[in-house]
Amino acid sequence: MDADAVRHGAVGVLKEQRKLPRACANASEAIVAICAGETGELRKGRAASAGAVPLLVGALRRHKKVPDVVGPAKAALLILCYTAELQAAALKAGADPDEIQTARDTYRL
Repeated sequence: MDADAVRHGAVGVLKEQRKLPRACANASEAIVAICAGETGELRKGRAASAGAVPLLVGALRRHKKVPDVVGPAKAALLILCYTAELQAAALKAGADPDEIQTARDTYRL
């Protein structure tokens, strides 16, 4: 399966299975896997364009007491919020401002 198919599937799971913690955790882990690292820049943009940022914020809010969701979803959000525009989108969706400050510090924005 190629990265685009994984991204599409992960975003779809976050949309359709948002009430299921394990599904949200798995989808977040998939986003981290395909978007992390030097080769992930284009993939980050595609995942963000597909709506992953607000969906990840929703997963964090919905499952805030489920560590198996929180860890991967925070990691995915940090990876995807590599521009000021995406950070603003995350804040608009209800992300924790401290989490977004971590992204700003990471990407030096």
